[in-house]
Amino acid sequence: MRTTLDLPDALFRQAKLAALERKTTLKALIASGLEKELALSPAIKRPRLTKPPIRLSEDSPLYHSAIIDDSPDQKKQAQQLNEVYRRR
Repeated sequence: MRTTLDLPDALFRQAKLAALERKTTLKALIASGLEKELALSPAIKRPRLTKPPIRLSEDSPLYHSAIIDDSPDQKKQAQQLNEVYRRR
């Protein structure tokens, strides 16, 4: 797989020289270094959820306006946003 790395110039030169001295390619040097680094660091485990996620009913509002205003425009906008969020 191809990727692009943005390395400091000094580190790039140092890595290129090390690859030449070891009679290998920069690609092989970086791959072996990553393999060693990943082998040293333990895998990070995500904590498991202790409670199931909250289930909302079909008609529960997903959007609540921070502005307390009972104007018809605010209510219409909140309804439109709820429709948009439900489609996600």
